[in-house]
Amino acid sequence: MREGGQGRLFTVLRKLSDRPEDAAEDAAGIAAAESALGMRLPQDYVDFIHEFGGGSIEDETRVEVPYSTLEPGMPNSVIGGTEAVRNSFLRARRVDDRFSPERLVRWGGDSNFDLLWNTSEPNPDDWPVVLMENPGEMIDLGFGMREFILRRCLGGLPSPLSDYRLGAPASFLHWREEIRRWESGLDPWEAC
Repeated sequence: MREGGQGRLFTVLRKLSDRPEDAAEDAAGIAAAESALGMRLPQDYVDFIHEFGGGSIEDETRVEVPYSTLEPGMPNSVIGGTEAVRNSFLRARRVDDRFSPERLVRWGGDSNFDLLWNTSEPNPDDWPVVLMENPGEMIDLGFGMREFILRRCLGGLPSPLSDYRLGAPASFLHWREEIRRWESGLDPWEAC
């Protein structure tokens, strides 16, 4: 793992449920997502999905599941999100011409941005995170998903995002646990 390994990330995030079967079910979609995209996903994403699955960090940053089975309540997937981003380029009046829509893959979302990879590099572990507010306003961060999540929690994102910090340990809630809490009559994030 580049940028210091997954271990540090695992200490920055606190799981709000301990149901390994939730992450395992999400991880089962990795091969289908890679097949649909025609490319391997970055190892930091694969490791994250195996450990945490898809869900939210502090109800702010979402990490999407690799592949959707259309299970009720299931969040967007890498496949569905990527298709939506690519379609947004087709409808946009102004686009950032540094990025080709077929080279962008959406892996998550945030309160302000779509979280993408720029897949121009042949090695997926070298794909930088790109923040897209809209197709005309994009920021290439120059580092991968793991580093983005670390900096999102601990600080250290470049300007204009330097105050864009969640704190640590940040809470991670798997999407299935979020649904279970809603169905129990709880606000999933107030119950934390």
